[in-house]
Amino acid sequence: MTSPAARLASLAACLIIPCTFGSPAAAQTTVPFEFPDVASGTCTFAAANLPKDTIVVAAGSYRGRELPFAIDQSGHQATTISVAVHADQPVALLLGAYEPTVWAIGWSKGTRVVAVFASGYHRQAVAGLPKGTPVITSSYQEKGPCGHRYISGGGHAEWVNPAAREIFGAPAIRLYDKATNGAIEIVESTRPRTGYVTSADTPVESFHDRKAPLAGTPGLQEAVRRGILRPLTAADIEQVREHYRRLAAADPKRDVPPLANGSMPVAIPELSLRRGFVVLKPFEFPAGLYGAHLAYFLVPPGVPAPTGTPGHSMIVDLNKPVPCSGPMCRQ
Repeated sequence: MTSPAARLASLAACLIIPCTFGSPAAAQTTVPFEFPDVASGTCTFAAANLPKDTIVVAAGSYRGRELPFAIDQSGHQATTISVAVHADQPVALLLGAYEPTVWAIGWSKGTRVVAVFASGYHRQAVAGLPKGTPVITSSYQEKGPCGHRYISGGGHAEWVNPAAREIFGAPAIRLYDKATNGAIEIVESTRPRTGYVTSADTPVESFHDRKAPLAGTPGLQEAVRRGILRPLTAADIEQVREHYRRLAAADPKRDVPPLANGSMPVAIPELSLRRGFVVLKPFEFPAGLYGAHLAYFLVPPGVPAPTGTPGHSMIVDLNKPVPCSGPMCRQ
């Protein structure tokens, strides 16, 4: 019988010189093991054999046009940026946006888009290209292998040429850093422009994250339609005020005299009838409730707290000791 130490020594030797265990017949059943060449990296198109006359063009914006759905679980509403390319030479695109973005690619007759690299803080996706067109995407949120960078105008583009050389082997010949209504037109040709076309292989809608509710205002409207939310009323706002008055009157730490009109001085959050809602059932916040798209939510007694990312919204939950939460509560 072989000792444990001898077996360990034998296994260690097999790490240096491959060994065959078992019978010769068993060894003959093996097949080649396909293993990717991880050393070559996944952040370049070196293996794509791009045409030698390919030009690199960079384009981007902080965000594009809002989409009525999410493409990730970031809590941010997805946007889309349409990129139309008109060029004489094959084009490789270096794209960047901060918000979760679907890049919709189109091209004119005689134009070839041969590769696309898209990067951003949130998820990036590339739509409209024929199947087989090489694409690399990388974002901070998805811990992409190529890091995250984006283009937002204002000349903050020091990273563009170093990244273009690393990814495509050549610097960008031009930077288009402004999207008008979510659209960027890249013109690198003197030929008359024809109508643009795109591929139906990868439509923008194919990147919809079905696990997330509809984003932004469409998501709120859908929740109202389904009876999960209802619009806030003046009576609801008065209910909140009375709730805060009772909390103040019952707080033993409040050593404050009543006002001359007999009421208690208390800071009451200002809910708004515009974009104000009462939560009636279990509810998940839609993506995109930031800035001008925030909303106001009242959670009555006995209703569970909403889940998800509220963005900049105000939530007044009458089931909690401190009812108000969100940045607007501090204003």
